[in-house]
Amino acid sequence: MTRKSISAILVLVLVVLGSCDKSRIYEQNIDLPDTKWEENKELSFDFEVPDHRQMYNVLYNVRYSMDYPFYNLYVKYYLLDSTGKELNQKLQGMDLLDPKTGRPFGKGVGGVYDYRILALPNHIFPYSGKYTMKVKQYMRQNPLPHIYSFGLRVEKAGA
Repeated sequence: MTRKSISAILVLVLVVLGSCDKSRIYEQNIDLPDTKWEENKELSFDFEVPDHRQMYNVLYNVRYSMDYPFYNLYVKYYLLDSTGKELNQKLQGMDLLDPKTGRPFGKGVGGVYDYRILALPNHIFPYSGKYTMKVKQYMRQNPLPHIYSFGLRVEKAGA
């Protein structure tokens, strides 16, 4: 099987399993051309928060290759409200591989791994409505190789 076939099967399985997920209010993954994330490539995710009294978990979905040259990934996010006003920004680091053993985190097939990382736990949005989260890679290598896709998931906390 080719990597494309394996990826297509994984996407289909995730769609089928994801349709049963009652806590998710938003999820989108953006494929990166040639598995390279350019330094100036800002990924934008638009979502709607139905209830501002509810706590939400915001998570990153990272699909990466075992050939990824680092054990970690730094990203900077910008959270904007519906008017484009910046509510928050932060540089975040996450480990994709165990720094001691080199073992990849997440689930994988054929050297490609999917890993979900908690970015904003138990987050309370100031009001119900539309939001945008923009994310840029903040590594020293440009382009950053062996990142297949990067995504955002918003789900009800504690559900």
